[in-house]
Parts: sequence; structure tokens; C-alpha cells
Amino acid sequence: MLKSETNLSLPFITALLPGIGGEIRATPEEFVVEEIPLYDPCGEGQHLYVSLTKVGATTRELQAQLARLFGISVGNVGFAGMKDKHARTTQTFSLNVGHQPSGF
Repeated sequence: MLKSETNLSLPFITALLPGIGGEIRATPEEFVVEEIPLYDPCGEGQHLYVSLTKVGATTRELQAQLARLFGISVGNVGFAGMKDKHARTTQTFSLNVGHQPSGF
């Protein structure tokens, strides 16, 4: 469990009714986020789209790793939004590789 989740002590909305129990996100794998792109890649151009699933890493960490792996600057690795580090998240990155990628 995350340190901030060990004792939430959330108040009941209706004090006269008993709570139902349960846990709020006990592990990162229980909180799943899957990004849905607004459009599909066209299959042409100098951008390579990579869809990755991560747990325990920030979007910025993955952005930096992709930049190193493809030998491009961090500014050439785009994404639609930051995703939670403490979750199982799937998101798409756009890599401006400067040429038409081959073999993908």
C-alpha cells in the first residue's frame, strides 16, 4: 500500500447507515489507466508511435528512456498527458525520428 493510503478514515456521507468496507487501491496494479488516442496514425511521416504499459514509472521517466533508446532529444518524444506512477498505465508516445521509420 502507498503510505498515504494506510489510514484514510473517510467520513460516511450518511452517518446513520453503516459503511460497506473495502479498500481503495491497495496496489498499483489495481488502478488501471488505458489511454485511448483521438486518432489512428496515418502510417506516413517522420513520427513513430509507441504504445507502452508501465507500473512504477513516471511519464517523464519513460519519455527520457525512449529518447535515449532512439537517440533523439527528449523534446522529440511527445505524449498526450501525464499518467499516474502508482498505477498500471498504458499510453502512446510519439517519437519524431526525423525520417520515415522502416521496419515497423
